Parts: sequence; structure tokens; C-alpha cells
Amino acid sequence: MEAGARSTAAMKDELATLRQFLEEEGRDPAEFTISKRVIVAVEDKRSTAYERLKDWYLAHGSNINRLEQEAVFGTPEECIEGLTEVAMGGVSLIVLNPLYEYETQAERLATEVVNRI
Repeated sequence: MEAGARSTAAMKDELATLRQFLEEEGRDPAEFTISKRVIVAVEDKRSTAYERLKDWYLAHGSNINRLEQEAVFGTPEECIEGLTEVAMGGVSLIVLNPLYEYETQAERLATEVVNRI
């Protein structure tokens, strides 16, 4: 499982290396389950999602300069776009990881994002 605090671009590079190593070891990369934890926040405005994530990052000592590369956030449409990019990067399973208002975020993800991908 790729960590949530990693960008999609970094994940793609690392997966290419992983697939190469699997092939070198005689293992079929298609039979190796790859997953990624994705920090996610869905709001009516991208700026609201950013501010909520920024507050969490600052409160937990995370590098605020990496927030935009690490997280998928914004409107439902922006979250769909970001999660689609992760999926197209070659993962079999995406674990959604909201960082605040867990029940509200789960409900919004289920009704406004995941069912539209």
C-alpha cells in the first residue's frame, strides 16, 4: 500500500520501479495487488477543503507545502478527477482517508464522488 502522504506522480514512478522488480523476480505484476491510501476532502468550494486540510496538516506537524501534491480535495468534480488520476496510475484499490468530519466526509464521498467514478 502506497502511503497517503505521497503524491500521485511519485506513486506512478515508484510503481514502475516495483513492476520492474517483480518482472526481474519472475513474478507477474498483474497478480500483485497495489493499493494507495489517499488523503481526501470534499467540499462545495476547493478553498474550504484546502483550509480544512491545512488546519489538520499544521496541527499534526505535517509539511503544508506538500498538501496540494499529497491530497485529493475540492468540489465533488475535482475529487472525481483526482481519484480517477490515482486509479489510472495503476492501483487496484484506493483507500479514502478523510482527516476531519469523518461521517460527513464519508457520506459526501459515497453520494457525490465514488458513485460517479
